[in-house]
Amino acid sequence: MKLRIQGNVLRLRLTQKEVACLHDHNLVESAIQFPSGRAFRYVLVSSSEASEVSADYDGDSIRVAVPRAVVISWAQSTEVAIDGPGKGWGY
Repeated sequence: MKLRIQGNVLRLRLTQKEVACLHDHNLVESAIQFPSGRAFRYVLVSSSEASEVSADYDGDSIRVAVPRAVVISWAQSTEVAIDGPGKGWGY
């Protein structure tokens, strides 16, 4: 999974294999390790409790939640992207 942040736009790029993993295991996670030993993580989760795509920042990680129904539809389609609410979101 690749993370891109430009201005107020957050994009996560997934392979088909990662979309399948999200569908099957409800989670895809990646991280960048720094020489200091700290890591920055970004996580995409499939959530039956989420009503829309949302993102949150907590300490050293970004967590993006996607409604389970959206993930199921995404995994069974040829779509390459889903969008979150409002301007500035792209997944």
